[in-house]
Amino acid sequence: MIQSLIRYLHGYVRVRVEGDSPERFLNMCSYHGIYIWGLRLCGHAYEMYMNLDGFRRIRPIVRKTHTGIRITGRYGFPFFLHRHRKRKLFFLGMLLCLCLLWGY
Repeated sequence: MIQSLIRYLHGYVRVRVEGDSPERFLNMCSYHGIYIWGLRLCGHAYEMYMNLDGFRRIRPIVRKTHTGIRITGRYGFPFFLHRHRKRKLFFLGMLLCLCLLWGY
């Protein structure tokens, strides 16, 4: 439960790895300490989840293993904020309403 909350707050992505040697890509991610979960085989490619910090660190690994990465999903609080960045007053109004209700 706590781990899923931390993942949501930091943000994570679902990626699809295709190319010459996706197994080598997975081994190098393990070697470099990049945390991957939810790994599954989809034809000749792999789909997995990784946190944003790990995703930012995989560029040299992708080049070295000659694989291709495609983001298939973005999840978490940073992406929620980016998606709703033009609705700041709406969320401020909701927060104010909750504060007023809690005060009475």
